[in-house]
Amino acid sequence: MREDKKYIFITGKSESGKSMISEYISKKYKGAIHIKMRDIIKEMYKEYDTKLSYEEWQEELENKQREFFWKTYINMANKIAKEHNIIVMDTLRKKETLEVINKLAGNNNIMLLYIDAKFEYRVNREYKRLNKEDNISYEQIKLNTLKKDKEKEQYGLIQILNYLKEDKMKHGYIIYNNGTIEDFKKNIDDKIKIFLGD
Repeated sequence: MREDKKYIFITGKSESGKSMISEYISKKYKGAIHIKMRDIIKEMYKEYDTKLSYEEWQEELENKQREFFWKTYINMANKIAKEHNIIVMDTLRKKETLEVINKLAGNNNIMLLYIDAKFEYRVNREYKRLNKEDNISYEQIKLNTLKKDKEKEQYGLIQILNYLKEDKMKHGYIIYNNGTIEDFKKNIDDKIKIFLGD
């Protein structure tokens, strides 16, 4: 594990502002880069000599060699990030992943931002974003958001939330995006300053 690297993982409810805040952090903070977790895992797969499909390979390693898998993941993240020393990654899905990464990275080098917002806020934001281009109905957005929320719960989002509530991470925060974007960003900035020691 690289002591000179800081790892910021983003997770949370669908349409809560995860991608937006990932981009914001990577642009605002010197030395920061935003990389999607799935892109890092795909780069890992390319380096493996295996006859397994991508999905079979990930399931095999994640389930049977979890610590090795995530240690390799962190090494690949470092490789992709190159000289960047703050790596912002989304979206973390499982509590088991968080537990292993928290252990590997160490309390001072890892941060988790769990982004949440009221359901109606999330639906309204997504409706404003998609309706202009796709002519999609409000009701359809609502149904899609409910479906995504259920899928995330099945992956383990509630367990991640409980893990944070049990105070198992030094830098694990639940951030609510229910007000203005300025308030949301300020709340994020306050937590990142603590994490970076500013």
